[in-house]
Amino acid sequence: MHHRDRRVLSYNELYQLYVVQGLSIYDIAKLKGTRPWWLYDRLRELGIPRTLQHPSSLERHKQAMKGRRVSPLTEIKKGEHRGIATEFKQGNKPSPRAIEASHYAQNRRPNQVEVRLLSIIEKTLPGEYQYTGDGSFLINGICPDFVNCNGKKKVIEVFGDYWHSDKKVRSWKETELGRIMQYRHFGFDCLILWEKDILHKPENELATIIKIFHKNRCKLLKVKL
Repeated sequence: MHHRDRRVLSYNELYQLYVVQGLSIYDIAKLKGTRPWWLYDRLRELGIPRTLQHPSSLERHKQAMKGRRVSPLTEIKKGEHRGIATEFKQGNKPSPRAIEASHYAQNRRPNQVEVRLLSIIEKTLPGEYQYTGDGSFLINGICPDFVNCNGKKKVIEVFGDYWHSDKKVRSWKETELGRIMQYRHFGFDCLILWEKDILHKPENELATIIKIFHKNRCKLLKVKL
């Protein structure tokens, strides 16, 4: 199969092989006579989220690493984080502490869109949610804009029209579905509201959406106004 022909793999077919049957990308590539990285592109095109690493992939990695020696210096550095001053350099994964320190240094406060949404939330569900976009609350390094403070695992995110546009999004994790799935992995329901909707839609429409989200426990909730 030529890489241009990967589009013949429909959503249903790829979903069935990858998600339902649990085949790895390499197994599907071998079955279909194509390249793995072509299938990765196809997954992104169809919006199918990546699953956890397949056992066969883990086994291949173990075989590839078998016999390799790790230097004592590398062993010492395992699990350690760099200093806050250097963690954000390219290639380094910042720790939650570094992210929180970064937000604190920026003295982040709610912007115009978040202020309007916060006002609507307080009128609709007073005392239920608090603003955490300042880095005061993190979920696996992700900083939600609003978090329920009365025991419910629910977060509300504001997506800016510019920063979450196709031109600015750098990975699947920054998309609507990607962000929802990340929170879902840790047991949180996520409601995403877009900047244009918050600024231009009537308050009663937004209030209704927030009430429905707050009341119901759902596997996946994406709201389009």
